[in-house]
Amino acid sequence: MQKTPNTGKSLEELINRARRMALRYAEISPYHLNPDQDVWEGIVRGIGRQADTFGWPYCP
Repeated sequence: MQKTPNTGKSLEELINRARRMALRYAEISPYHLNPDQDVWEGIVRGIGRQADTFGWPYCP
C-alpha cells in the first residue's frame, strides 16, 4: 500500500487552511457558501480531518 504524504501541519492548521480555501472560492466564483454556517463549517472540518488522516484534502 502506498504511503500518504505527511503534511507536517496540525489538525487545526489544516482546518483553517480548508476554511480559507472555502471562503476564497466563494469570493472568486459564482458560488456561495451555505447560509447555515454550521453546515459548511462541518464540511470544512471534515476536509481538514481528511488532510490530516490521508495527506490530501479529499471531500468527506
